[in-house]
Amino acid sequence: MPSICRIFLDDNESIFREAVEMIKVGLLGSSAIAREHARAVEVNGGVVHAFSSKSESSLNSREMSRVFPNAQYKPIGEFLQDAGLDFIVSCLPVDLTDLYFEELLSCGKPILFEKPPFISSPARLCELNGSSLDQHWVGFNKRFFSTVQKLKEKLSEEVPLYAELIISENLTAAWEKYPALSYTDYLYFSSSSHLLDLCQYLFGRLTVKRSEQIFNNGGHLGFFGEFRSDHGVPIAFNIIANNPVSIGISCIFPSGERWVLSPMESLSIFLGYDVIQPTSSVPYKRYTPKLISSEAVDSGIAPGLEAQMAEFLSQRRVVGSSLQEFKYFSEIVKGVKNINAKSSS
Repeated sequence: MPSICRIFLDDNESIFREAVEMIKVGLLGSSAIAREHARAVEVNGGVVHAFSSKSESSLNSREMSRVFPNAQYKPIGEFLQDAGLDFIVSCLPVDLTDLYFEELLSCGKPILFEKPPFISSPARLCELNGSSLDQHWVGFNKRFFSTVQKLKEKLSEEVPLYAELIISENLTAAWEKYPALSYTDYLYFSSSSHLLDLCQYLFGRLTVKRSEQIFNNGGHLGFFGEFRSDHGVPIAFNIIANNPVSIGISCIFPSGERWVLSPMESLSIFLGYDVIQPTSSVPYKRYTPKLISSEAVDSGIAPGLEAQMAEFLSQRRVVGSSLQEFKYFSEIVKGVKNINAKSSS
């Protein structure tokens, strides 16, 4: 596998030149997110060697060619057989990802899937062993946020007493684009998927202890229930459409600290509370959590994508999500599917 390196020469001054041989990456898809991944490739010293999409003349394809003029357009069959490619980043929609899943795995190159394969592919995943799945990645790039990494470090030092996952998302919106899918299938590729993946990444493999589906006036509203981590930590989850509360993950530690990742780009740490005495305008006592620390990261796409791409191109996975881990993620979604209906008026 070619590698990117720098040759340092010392001739009374520091001089370096890039090695001639570069990592060549192919983009399957030419959408805006595909171009973000392509930029992440170049930031990490790679070269966008080729790309493929439905039509060479589409607006997205023309924009890809404009921004990355050295990337050659190729039909998908020719693209997958290109011996010059070292890595592939697949940015196909969920239905096309599943359609080409077998061909992608058969092309012999490490693949980063922007959208997880899930419609009929889980059965195929079960047939593959860990070594085959570990070289392929799923694009859960939020893991790389510094806020997530700080919480991960805290969890390695202290096991929480309790945790909570809150997601506010209308799962029925999936039907507008993919009407053949179920409510829970949307959890594979919506914004919810990033929070569910972070829950697995932070706490380890999860077991679904309880899951109930909620309906409101005959319409689907969401799910609630409980996960349990390998360390026995109870994690309440709440996935409700248009829930007007702060989404994210929170943990209560034996020290009394409450760490809140809400949203994923922001981490707040609370300890104790302040008592606000009654006033003429608010004639009752109030208790507010005492904030002792907070931090946030750039909410743009690029930071997580760049760090993820660096790990993917090195094939030394520390933070990134592999297809093997996605099998465990699928188990979580399947567990949520095993529901008991609960109605509300």
